[in-house]
Amino acid sequence: MTRLILLLLAVIACLAMPAPAQAQTCSATVSSTDFGSPSLLTSGPVDVTGTVTVTCTSIPVLNVVKLCPGIGAGSGGTDGSGRLMTSTGGTLRYQLYQDAARSVAWGSQDNPALGTVPAIIISNLLNGAGSATRTIYARLFGGQATAVPGAYRSSFIGNATLFSYGAELLGTSTNIAYSNFNYNSGTIGLTLQGTDTLLRDLYDFYWQYNSIDIQPNLTGEFNIGRVKNKLLAGLDFQDIKTLATGYYLGPQDAINFKAPYASFPVKQVRASQEYSDSYFEADFKQKTYAAYIADVIGIGERLNVLLSLRYDHYQDGAYQYRNAEPSPAGPDAGALAPKLGFTYQVWKDRMVVFANYMQGINYVAPDMGGHTFKPERARQTEGGVK
Repeated sequence: MTRLILLLLAVIACLAMPAPAQAQTCSATVSSTDFGSPSLLTSGPVDVTGTVTVTCTSIPVLNVVKLCPGIGAGSGGTDGSGRLMTSTGGTLRYQLYQDAARSVAWGSQDNPALGTVPAIIISNLLNGAGSATRTIYARLFGGQATAVPGAYRSSFIGNATLFSYGAELLGTSTNIAYSNFNYNSGTIGLTLQGTDTLLRDLYDFYWQYNSIDIQPNLTGEFNIGRVKNKLLAGLDFQDIKTLATGYYLGPQDAINFKAPYASFPVKQVRASQEYSDSYFEADFKQKTYAAYIADVIGIGERLNVLLSLRYDHYQDGAYQYRNAEPSPAGPDAGALAPKLGFTYQVWKDRMVVFANYMQGINYVAPDMGGHTFKPERARQTEGGVK
């Protein structure tokens, strides 16, 4: 029997990245990982785990601490495809991983060939302190039956375990979109006269459209205890101004729509001075104010929960014709729209159960005649397996 011990000593060299005057302080503890006394006569691998626990204090408000815990080759070195433990009689191959499937190797900043370095996010947005624990997945490779029995070790001292960390404000961004364009369009109006007659009216419009949309966002990933959070919060302001000018060309023709093969004839019509008495100008103004927050909460490695809430306030000035009496304004109201959902990996990375519920609202602008409409509301529930 061979005694195999992998010692990850809690002697951590922390390289602090530039931080604000109120600098955070972090300390880390790495547990020993012991493969026990396995029989190497079998060809299968031996899997065990260890942990990295990090605690930070003096975290600035609304900041998160991002740590990059790099683990080097250790005193045993590496053969290019894995780490080595040594004894007086030889070496044994093993590797450290970031995931339970042992597919992503855990490396260091100064030796990328060992693998990538995972990120640990710590945040306590109010009292400025927090901690996080990350599992180290270790594997002693199979197929080493010729190894000489003995105590094999690899120790990690000094900068063999190099943790770099720094505080950063939750991500902020602002999106600004501006539009300004003109276009010409013709509009056909149909009026029902009696029980079998349709009257066709024509309008010739010229539109000048201007809009601006400002959307500041706050994003970030942080932990509250062992619960992972992916946060999105923001505001959205949109201001739309439209000037519609044109002519009402009046009734053009009528058809009996109940007659066989009823259709309007194709004709070419162009606005001219003969319609100058029907010229009009109309302003249309519309504003939307919104605020939203969403959080994807990760509980363990299998369950994710989505909590989201959005508030929209819509102001519609309706079409206001120049040199005419003011038209009734459109909607000036707001509503909340929640969204809830979850996913659960029944069979990790292979089968997921999901369900969600959401509400939505869409305000409808008045028509050019000043008629207002009720807002469109929707509710959706779905669930399934994928």
